[in-house]
Amino acid sequence: MNQTEWIERKLSKDLMEAGMKVNEKEYLSNAFKFSLIAAIFFWLAWNLLFNELFFGIAATALFFLASVLVWIYLPEAKKRKRAALIERDLPFALMQMSVELNVNVPFEKSLERLSKGGYGLVSGELGKAIGEVKEKGASLQEAFIHASERNHSHMFRRALAHLTQVYEQGNRIKGEGLRSLAREELARQRAKSKEFSGKLVTYSLMFIALSAIIPALFQAFIVVGSTFMELTLSPLQVLLIPALVFPLIDLAVLQLIRSKTPEFLKG
Repeated sequence: MNQTEWIERKLSKDLMEAGMKVNEKEYLSNAFKFSLIAAIFFWLAWNLLFNELFFGIAATALFFLASVLVWIYLPEAKKRKRAALIERDLPFALMQMSVELNVNVPFEKSLERLSKGGYGLVSGELGKAIGEVKEKGASLQEAFIHASERNHSHMFRRALAHLTQVYEQGNRIKGEGLRSLAREELARQRAKSKEFSGKLVTYSLMFIALSAIIPALFQAFIVVGSTFMELTLSPLQVLLIPALVFPLIDLAVLQLIRSKTPEFLKG
């Protein structure tokens, strides 16, 4: 298998696990097309701000390459986010089913209630599995296998495997295994919450420096330095850097902090 085929196969799997209903060839085509359009606008903006032709060509080429790489990585990021959203609601869904199985609610009825219980993507995936059984005549085991294949969450796959075991063995297995999985996931979430709390201090200091201290130093340099130094910055650059560049940096930092925030801590 050559590198191109490997990229296409991985991209196809990532698109499926990210829930993006597009094939890999069409996605790659769109990636190159939109990256080219973005590179053209980058080139125009570069010419507006700077006069270096050679560096402009090099910077535009790097921007185009970076844009394509971002497009290729996007399904990977989306599948991880989707897995995190599933794991956010999974322990509560498992707790509910555990309680219902322990009071002898039929497995199929409990599963259907979960699919309508408002547990986000967990309910959606269980609803798809039930739909496969009712509409396509698949067995519940096959439907669970398909659900495992289209999701990146390891914990969700473990839960489906345990649900399959409960379904096959009937009343001989109660909901204690599901309760244990739910507690394990909640413990993992608590650990991640403590870890993020420690990192948040660093993120906050970085944001303060980039949003307040560095722009203030830049403005001071422009005001004071222009009185006795010959600045290489044009008036347009002096205007656009604090009005456009620094806010974009602030937005990028905020997006970074949000991307590092566990899904179960987001509102």
